[in-house]
Amino acid sequence: VIEAGAKTAVYTTKNKIVGVIGTDGTIRSKAYNKEIEKIDSEIKIVDKSCPLFVPIVEEGWANTDIASLTAKRYLEELMEEGIDSLVLGCTHYPLLKRTIGEIVGENVKLVNPAKETAKDLKEILENNNMLRLDSEIEPKYEYYVSDIPEKFAAIAEEFLKKEIEDIKNVKI
Repeated sequence: VIEAGAKTAVYTTKNKIVGVIGTDGTIRSKAYNKEIEKIDSEIKIVDKSCPLFVPIVEEGWANTDIASLTAKRYLEELMEEGIDSLVLGCTHYPLLKRTIGEIVGENVKLVNPAKETAKDLKEILENNNMLRLDSEIEPKYEYYVSDIPEKFAAIAEEFLKKEIEDIKNVKI
């Protein structure tokens, strides 16, 4: 995920100033920074921890004034630095894409590492003749959560645009 997100950010930046947002742990790890620097050491990376984004998404408030005010507060420093690409470095953050996009504007490319990983996987499967497009076997989806299944279902249905069934609660 990190490699795919970093690669996309490198190839989409025009001014070589890339923003990276993530949870405290992701930002402290500098994982995206290291991967971006491996590809192009001349890129300036501006990173920012955005810990409130996760609970905002989990409350179902992704496209609310609360989300917008929080995004504005978190992202103003990145915008002042002149970023033109922004890595959404947490699985929850793409659910805030509309809100974040409104704050950073249309000139900043939002990079969803999970989506880029899925594209890479599809290419690998196609290149190895492993992509099953015409299978008569229906796929089976199972979801495992450590929190409230109903809350997960509500968020996942919005994100995946499909009804979510077969959710299993696991104890960690």
